Amino acid sequence: MRHRMRTRALGWLVVAGLVLGAVAGPTVGGATAAEPLTGAIWTSLADGSSVNANRYDLKSDVYLNGGPQNCNDGGLPDGLYYFQVTDPSGATLLSSDAISARQVEVVDGVIAGVGPTGTHDEGENGDCGSVPVQLFPYDDTPNPGGEYSLDLAPAAEVALCPGFDGGASTTLNFVKDCSVSQKNDNFKVGDAPPSDPPSDPPSLPPSIPPSIPPSVEPSVPPSVEPSVPSNEATISITKFLDVDGNAATTDDLIEGQGWTFAITVDGGTASTNSVATNGNGEADFDVTLTGDITTVSMAEAGQEGFDILRANCAEKIGEQLGELFGDLVGTTLTIDIEADTNYDCVFVNTGGEVQAETGTPTVTSGTTPPPTDTIRSTSQSSDGPRLLLLLIAGLIATLLVITPGPAARRRR
Repeated sequence: MRHRMRTRALGWLVVAGLVLGAVAGPTVGGATAAEPLTGAIWTSLADGSSVNANRYDLKSDVYLNGGPQNCNDGGLPDGLYYFQVTDPSGATLLSSDAISARQVEVVDGVIAGVGPTGTHDEGENGDCGSVPVQLFPYDDTPNPGGEYSLDLAPAAEVALCPGFDGGASTTLNFVKDCSVSQKNDNFKVGDAPPSDPPSDPPSLPPSIPPSIPPSVEPSVPPSVEPSVPSNEATISITKFLDVDGNAATTDDLIEGQGWTFAITVDGGTASTNSVATNGNGEADFDVTLTGDITTVSMAEAGQEGFDILRANCAEKIGEQLGELFGDLVGTTLTIDIEADTNYDCVFVNTGGEVQAETGTPTVTSGTTPPPTDTIRSTSQSSDGPRLLLLLIAGLIATLLVITPGPAARRRR
């Protein structure tokens, strides 16, 4: 009889534990996505200097740099990280050595050189006291424009990815193969492709030599072609979703992947008519100017239930950003740009029930929402596992209620 009483008491404790786990405990079987990282990463030369339009002559010229946006802001969280180089989509891993060899350390918010297992060469004189780390070796990109993608993720999170193999793996792609916190930056290697081929082939030399005697010097020296300055500008777009809908807070911003923007240019030509944000909520394009100043409009493909909190741009001067500017009308941001300049633009949206457990908006026909599994830094829904816990608890409680308890022992 005492055994039956202990069994019933244990059964009620199990019910209580299941209910408590469903209400306050972590999701059973669910995966919690990684938290967004503070700070930023970028590429530089070995001496920490920046390169115009992030375009390098050789793959070995490119170094990882990172920290705060300026030396007065908070940078990356201190600790050990792994980096990798992929194609712009993140689908093809290009880094060719073991992931343990690509370990770097962050100290006081900045890249401070390689970590204990890192073997890559170090540079010097990085921004805010950082020590740049060389990205090479990595394979050539399949991208026809010579573009590459650089990703950085905490070593502790990457070590939990399937196939990590103690850091010996040369095939683990932590962007594609698992969910980790990460920072991203794109760069290009090689000469820029020509904007337009020559309209006519060069003329053939004359069949009869000129009749000017060799002793007669021409009165006018041959003209020298003036150097032609670059007439291109680069614009980068970053898409954020604001969880609490409060534009004054920035610690709850999550990147939005798969958001598209239509590009129109007045006074020039864009390299593409539309762009879509990648896994880090980022996209970029080039503009060829025909005059001194060109007007560029970026029209976000709106999603039902989402509203734009703010959108603006800033000129990128080295690794610093200038003053914010831009005119936002509806979902279209318009800016005036100049040649030989890089611009960073940010779109911040709220709505669509953006919460920690969901990132899928309700969408009407004709619009394309960001895919549920690609909005970074969001968690999978926990409703299913919680309901399962409550159902199990209810079944056990029902059995305990309908099963007669032990009769009280009669007193003598």
